Amino acid sequence: SATDVHVILGAEIHHHRKTCEIVVHASHTQLTAHDEEQDLYAAIDRATAKLDAQARKLKGRVVKEARRSSSSRKAS
Repeated sequence: SATDVHVILGAEIHHHRKTCEIVVHASHTQLTAHDEEQDLYAAIDRATAKLDAQARKLKGRVVKEARRSSSSRKAS
């Protein structure tokens, strides 16, 4: 579960770029996503999509490791 989340929004006026950076601190891990778009809402959407993909990948690794360790205990 997430223990701390930082969201940093920015705008480069000269380049018409909006940025979104999201950092999620969880127990024993950190997820980070950054995106730049002309539309701030699009940058937020893409950054959250990146975080979602990272979280799903991490969950898959955790579940796979849990299955691996429980099956090795049964084999012993």
